[in-house]
Amino acid sequence: INAEYMGRSHSMDSRPTGATEWAKHVAISASPAFAWVLVGAPFDIIRVRLQTTSRARFASAWQCLYETVRLEGVFALWKGFVPSLCLSFPHAAVLFGVYRYMRPAGTPDDSALRSHYWGVFTAGVCSGVVPALLQNPWDVWRIRLQTDYSSKKGVLQELLRSKYGWRVFARGGSLTAFRSMGGSGVFFTVHECCMAQLARLRDENRNNNNNNNNNNNNEKKKKKKK
Repeated sequence: INAEYMGRSHSMDSRPTGATEWAKHVAISASPAFAWVLVGAPFDIIRVRLQTTSRARFASAWQCLYETVRLEGVFALWKGFVPSLCLSFPHAAVLFGVYRYMRPAGTPDDSALRSHYWGVFTAGVCSGVVPALLQNPWDVWRIRLQTDYSSKKGVLQELLRSKYGWRVFARGGSLTAFRSMGGSGVFFTVHECCMAQLARLRDENRNNNNNNNNNNNNEKKKKKKK
């Protein structure tokens, strides 16, 4: 995804052909998300429980961890694993895909930098819309699972049977959209600025090295003539 976003060209031969090749690419794309959720889920559930309770319930992260494992079992640390995985897997693909489609083309000159980066920021904001729409329902389900202190099943059914119905999955959606859109706009703008600066420094270093090499070669030629 990052390689595609950075504009690196890929030959047609490198693209997957056939169901087997596509399955391999999907597995490769999904493996980082799976590893991230697998390792990060215990930290996430402790964080959520600390943020949604008072110090009277959990005085520290260690106490929260101990009480969770003691009362609910060690697998309670992975509550919300399924919605977290479903959230993580498509997020980056959608975010970078939409941004790459809407990003201003080409490299601007100094006179058009402001309009270019405004376009970058706008593309980043727009790229955060679709992930926000996809993220909020999974987030609602995940947090309800993580804040359920019993070992009973059926949290999803309870959400659907609530008085809000399917609309419960839209709760907090405006804040999720604001965070996703604003954060994506700032992220891509800062990223583009840093990459442009690094590219400029790299070109300057390359030119300096070329000049130094030319000067050294000229000096060697002068010494040989002498």
